[in-house]
Amino acid sequence: MIKTLKNCRVSLSIFIPAALAVLLTNPAGNFPLNDDWQYAYPVKTLVEQNLLEFKGIFAPNILLQIGWGYLFCKLGGGFGFTWLRLSTLAAAVIAMLAFYRLGRKSGIGNSALNFSANMLIFNPLFYSLAFTFMSDV
Repeated sequence: MIKTLKNCRVSLSIFIPAALAVLLTNPAGNFPLNDDWQYAYPVKTLVEQNLLEFKGIFAPNILLQIGWGYLFCKLGGGFGFTWLRLSTLAAAVIAMLAFYRLGRKSGIGNSALNFSANMLIFNPLFYSLAFTFMSDV
């Protein structure tokens, strides 16, 4: 029981700063960032016209990204860049959880794991790209 509480405390020391940072950054806003407009176009046509249409050249991983963005837009009630950014934030949370679990399974100590996980979350590239709809996260 005490070990479980200790693990929970370490987890909270990772998730609370990340949650506060997301609230301060505020992902809301129906506008594209960086190349969001190009990656969002197939999602927009799929949501609004039930048609998968591409403009430009894309990598094969775009199909998973389109499906992921489509899911969030459908759950949100329609196309919007806010929903697309929230989908990438959800992917960033999944990456953070996977990183944390791998560290646990590898036997990394609590303080080192806490530091490493926070370094992943607050890495300037990871953090800034978590607020876009690009597949880099």
